[in-house]
Amino acid sequence: MFAVSGCGLLFVEGPPSTIPEDATSVRCTESKTLPTIDYVWSGLNVIGSFIILGQHEALKREVESQPRGATSYQLEKSRTYYRTGLSASLQGLLFWLSGNRGSKKISACRDAVDMIEMRYR
Repeated sequence: MFAVSGCGLLFVEGPPSTIPEDATSVRCTESKTLPTIDYVWSGLNVIGSFIILGQHEALKREVESQPRGATSYQLEKSRTYYRTGLSASLQGLLFWLSGNRGSKKISACRDAVDMIEMRYR
């Protein structure tokens, strides 16, 4: 999973901060593929977190219905579900932020390319 993490943040190149008047091209990323990968991973992590947190809640209800209470195994399993669900939610947020940052860089790149093309029409 971490092989594709943060594509929009790490691998998307925005346009330079200043573009010379005589520039005929600008080197930056125009494809939205990398931020899209981040958005997909974000969605998968959020969906996974809902599933895992649902498992946590189901186990919690099961334990509450037992007259003897929870076993140590059930308590540890419940804690693991909870931590994993929160971790997946956080990863989903981070992937979304990375995709958002990459999308903004790409929009700026496309605007810069359009500006240069308008100069030479």
